[in-house]
Amino acid sequence: MWKNLLQLALLLISLANCVNGQAKIIGGSDTPISAAPYAVNIRLKSTGELICCGTLVAQDMIITAATCLKDKYTVDQLTIQGNTNDFSATGTRRNADLLVYPSGFNITTYNFDVCVLRLKTAMPTTLTPAVLATGGLSAGQPLKLYGWGLTSEDGSPSNILQTTTVNAVAKSECLLSYELTGTMFCASAPGKDGCTLDSGGPVINANGKLSGIMSWGYGCGRTDYPRVCTSMVVCGEWVNKVISNYSRS
Repeated sequence: MWKNLLQLALLLISLANCVNGQAKIIGGSDTPISAAPYAVNIRLKSTGELICCGTLVAQDMIITAATCLKDKYTVDQLTIQGNTNDFSATGTRRNADLLVYPSGFNITTYNFDVCVLRLKTAMPTTLTPAVLATGGLSAGQPLKLYGWGLTSEDGSPSNILQTTTVNAVAKSECLLSYELTGTMFCASAPGKDGCTLDSGGPVINANGKLSGIMSWGYGCGRTDYPRVCTSMVVCGEWVNKVISNYSRS
């Protein structure tokens, strides 16, 4: 009898571990690249290691979070993968030849946390760049996050592109958790969040436009600590100027 009970207990533990092992990006799910053709990942060329995520904003231009790369990597160390939701697949891979940071970026406060990578060879025209949002967000507005980052605060990166839906948080509410600058907004939902290595990934509003990119936050999926995002409404003028000055497409 005790032997049977022990076997049953071990079986239940095994099943529980399987369920936990299947957990996705905080509250998210697998998504095809067709749902977010602008989603890319940025990896270390020498090892293939994921550094952060990014967003295609022109056929030869990627934006990501400046905190991912500044004072850590040079442009020739990076490879950008797009055109697939599968991190382990080949997809379309490109090297970059230019990395531009805004003068307003502050590595301590994360102000203006965005940078632009120019690709040596443009992505295929079958991939549609994200359109930058020009209108502000109201509290409660749904936003989709995309990335290959950690599936839990202490977890591992996801091999398949994940998406989850959160809501814009009133700045007055977010200020209860963080010190924010004018280039930031916050987003949150119970049990849903981006996480480490999702930084730079797209934040898409209900109209399908790029409202922001994931920037930072305390932990992942913590109730009192929303995800902080870099606002394209505020920073979009700089992004568009870089595209206009440096894009070859």
